[in-house]
Amino acid sequence: MKKLITSIILIALFGTFTNAQATSFITLENNNTVADLNNTGFIYHDAQNEGQGLEFPKNSEQFMMYSSAFWFYGKASDGLIGLSAQTSSSDGYDQFPGPHSNNNSYNNQAYQNEYGSMIWVVERATIDYHIANYNNSNYTIPSSILDWPAHGDPSLGVSENLAPFVDVDNNGIYEPENGDYPKIKGCIAAYFITNDDAETHDSNGSSMGIEIHYMIYQLSEFDDLNKSNFIDLTVYNRSDSTHFDFTTSLFADADIGNYTDDYFGTDSTRNMMYFYNSTNDDTTYYIQDNQNNIIEEYQGYGKNPPAIGLTCLNHTLSSSAYLMWPGNNTDFLYPNTPVEHYNMMNSQTPNFIPWVDNNGNSTNFIFNGDPNNSNAWSEYAENETAGDRAGIMTVKNGDFSPQDTISLAYAIVIERGNSNLNSVTQLIGKVDEIRQLYNAGSLSSCPEDASITVNEDNNSIAVYPNPVNDVLNIETQNIDQYSYKVTSSKGQLIKDGHVKHGNEILNLNNYPPGVYFLKIWNNDNVDTFKIIKN
Repeated sequence: MKKLITSIILIALFGTFTNAQATSFITLENNNTVADLNNTGFIYHDAQNEGQGLEFPKNSEQFMMYSSAFWFYGKASDGLIGLSAQTSSSDGYDQFPGPHSNNNSYNNQAYQNEYGSMIWVVERATIDYHIANYNNSNYTIPSSILDWPAHGDPSLGVSENLAPFVDVDNNGIYEPENGDYPKIKGCIAAYFITNDDAETHDSNGSSMGIEIHYMIYQLSEFDDLNKSNFIDLTVYNRSDSTHFDFTTSLFADADIGNYTDDYFGTDSTRNMMYFYNSTNDDTTYYIQDNQNNIIEEYQGYGKNPPAIGLTCLNHTLSSSAYLMWPGNNTDFLYPNTPVEHYNMMNSQTPNFIPWVDNNGNSTNFIFNGDPNNSNAWSEYAENETAGDRAGIMTVKNGDFSPQDTISLAYAIVIERGNSNLNSVTQLIGKVDEIRQLYNAGSLSSCPEDASITVNEDNNSIAVYPNPVNDVLNIETQNIDQYSYKVTSSKGQLIKDGHVKHGNEILNLNNYPPGVYFLKIWNNDNVDTFKIIKN
């Protein structure tokens, strides 16, 4: 069941699994979205409260996604189907916290302490500060850099090499005290590791001995990609067996405000599936009890609702389709058995019937026409009954040999136009922009400094000292009244105020070292200053 969620600001640990494994929950909110994550492979899902997990805009209590997760399929030489396929925490788990252990140390307390409840979060600003100061005798290495899981513990059956890092002296050992640092993408990245081996799969599929590394990253709230989230997925075959016809699908259950009136579409030329509102007015949806008391609320977006797309940036999709709840199109019901999952990941209904388009021709992509084109095949053109929509998009990886690695990159993109259909048009344009940036190798860098107007040379405003230890002075010429706001590099508000006398003193003594941004408003003028706090 879908439930209204509230934002989770801090990491919370809760016992979830029978093998004493714990689950870690965290949100990323460096841009204009709030993304719920946890270290069991659920992305944009509030598994703690079984609720929606991708809020847009930030702090609006409006949501675009209920849950998403990756499905993995492989066939053993004896024909046994290996499957890891989960949809939401209420349906069970096929992925479990921590890396693969080849000696089954999952219940070992040392394993639990090291991996069982961890999501590692690092900011680009923290890395930049570390690079500039690691050889300073007064510098203390931040825990986010010091605790980066670059290496595993072989005594626990864990691979010696785990998370990527920049090896300054090229000795193969992670030594942040000598200047090494995590290798991340974006302005902030969350890193977590799962395995499919620690427990029995709720999907009834066999484990494959795979280890999955997630890097979920965001850019800046000041950037024009501030409604997008990014996923880098790396899958390791830690087993001794080849998984034949290894296949990866990204499952997504989209909720655009009121989740009862959505449509699904596919754009195979952009390796994308997407979701949009069926009408141009997304009303709020209420669930009531027998006494007409409101027990759940799904806040709609009103006029001109946004659209959301999921695109694979480095592989070609082999298929994509929606999934339906029972009572709708029975050809596309949620799969239950491993064979039914395999069928849906291979352009067939759970009952082995090949997919067909509106003309009765075989197809790998359901509703692959632009809804803005009345002659194209879309739910909008077909006037389908709108409802709760989920979908899968699939990549065929081929045979997956022992110790091999598979890397996939995805973008989750939100755009809002001047109508429900124009939102799809805007979404397509933004996906094209993101794909061009990715192909040019310029998507992963943090654009913070280049994307905002930083006016340290403004002669009308003096901000000093910078870097600052404790007290920051703001002095102005010919400006008597202004408002200011200090935010962290993640966009979190540190302090704000209104000044009537022209000068101000800000005490930053209690705030940790790092990069901050000071914005000053004077009528229609806005000046932004990057502040380094020692």
